[in-house]
Amino acid sequence: MSGALERVAAATAAVLVNGRRTASAVLVDSRYLLTARHVVSDWDGTGWGPAVDSVTLVFPGVPDGRAIASPVILPQVGAVDVAVLDLGEQPPGWLPAPVWLWAGRRIPALVDVIGFRSEEHTSE
Repeated sequence: MSGALERVAAATAAVLVNGRRTASAVLVDSRYLLTARHVVSDWDGTGWGPAVDSVTLVFPGVPDGRAIASPVILPQVGAVDVAVLDLGEQPPGWLPAPVWLWAGRRIPALVDVIGFRSEEHTSE
């Protein structure tokens, strides 16, 4: 595994909701993790329900690497399935190095696709 992939693996935690493993989250700075919103609240087809109060995070690469985090719901994203978990103002000192997010490494706004007929193109 390359160094970058090893850092991502180390920064990935299992998310337990009410003691049950439900998903994973990635540490993206010294305090916050990124996960899916359906991990912490339910979608009823028209909107997100209330979030759980907290989740347990387990970092498999850290002995006894358990921590509690609270969901930070991002209401402006509407139906998008994204949530942030907050470890609090004083996160554990044993956390692995985060996987930093950079605006310059986002998906490009324009992508060329080769091999599809122009009749199949849609603008949506």
